[in-house]
Amino acid sequence: MHWPIFSASTWKVALCGFALCMSAFWLTEVWHAPRTLAPGAAGTLGIVFHEQPEPGRARFGIDEIAADSPMRLIGAKVGDQWIPDRASDAHRRLQAHERIGLTLIQGDTPRHVVVEARPDRTPTDAWLYISGWFISLTGLLLGLIIGFRQPDSTAFRALALFMILMGAFKAIPTYLILPMGPAFLAHHVLWGPGFMLDGILLLLFFFNFPDDQPRNTAAKRWLLRYLVPPVVALMAALAAAIVARALGYHVPFMRALALGAPLAFA
Repeated sequence: MHWPIFSASTWKVALCGFALCMSAFWLTEVWHAPRTLAPGAAGTLGIVFHEQPEPGRARFGIDEIAADSPMRLIGAKVGDQWIPDRASDAHRRLQAHERIGLTLIQGDTPRHVVVEARPDRTPTDAWLYISGWFISLTGLLLGLIIGFRQPDSTAFRALALFMILMGAFKAIPTYLILPMGPAFLAHHVLWGPGFMLDGILLLLFFFNFPDDQPRNTAAKRWLLRYLVPPVVALMAALAAAIVARALGYHVPFMRALALGAPLAFA
């Protein structure tokens, strides 16, 4: 089985265009890296917090407040809750002196305030980000090599797209260093669907390798009939949950994934 809508030459042109678009995702991270990775460039609110297990808009309970936290200046205390105006401000790396709008909830009384992030003196392991970008570059090169060397194979077309897409939407969201703007929002909202598409491409490769015959064995036919539909449905549900989480809503089973990965790059 082949993708008849693309000849080999058209496929190569389309693959280069796809690679260029996906490269823009992680190259914007490299461009903005000095914003929060340079010494003294990152900012922090000086608090330790957790997400409240409540439906609707995500809100966060304050567990600890540093002595020099800007949250102290607005009267925040341990046990208070806060809701950022921009949901991602609770997770992304802030810039020193960046102004953050939020709603502080003390008891039953909410009030809107704006705080200025203080410089974060915690050392940053930039090698984590550099290794992530190296993986992105490696995936890009491997994807182009595979796509150009096997331009007529459905299996290898899927594998080439997977390698390139994986570089844009990595397991660890290094895009959290981006400033708030179109590039950040595109990364933030598309991260979940990107992972879903990666999974579908892997399935395409698995079932079409090595002869582009996805139904040439009884095992493949059984898997296509009974296993693939629930797996795709699960991936779609996960992607929808990630998008909802990115838009600032509480998703119970997504809490560990949404908060654990960024913490690894804090």
